[in-house]
Amino acid sequence: METFWKTIALYNSFTWVYQLIITLTGICLTAYLIKKPCRRSIISMKIFLIALYLWISIVYFYIYCAERSYNNVMAIFWGILAASWLWDLLTGYTPFERNHKYTRLACFLLCMPFLYPIASILRGMDFPVTVSKSG
Repeated sequence: METFWKTIALYNSFTWVYQLIITLTGICLTAYLIKKPCRRSIISMKIFLIALYLWISIVYFYIYCAERSYNNVMAIFWGILAASWLWDLLTGYTPFERNHKYTRLACFLLCMPFLYPIASILRGMDFPVTVSKSG
């Protein structure tokens, strides 16, 4: 379990600025998609999802979680998810149409990226946690 938390702390320490940029980009693209659901906003969101899943696959699992025994499997899994969004981008399968039936679920999912830092702060941990790459 120590390896798990160490890799997360290492990742957060070195990438928190990028994570902030990714999160803000996701928020802006989501707002754009909700406000103006057009071809451009749909394509932008799909490109963002491809980039996000590739980030998770390569930067998080392949690089920062290299010492975990299952990192390659998880990197492949997230790479497949990125490929599925690429397929979706090319085929236009997902229209991203809003269904008010799922408004509460959508709001909950949009708040999820903020739960980890808030939970860390409530646990008395610094955010981002700073660790050296060598140790």
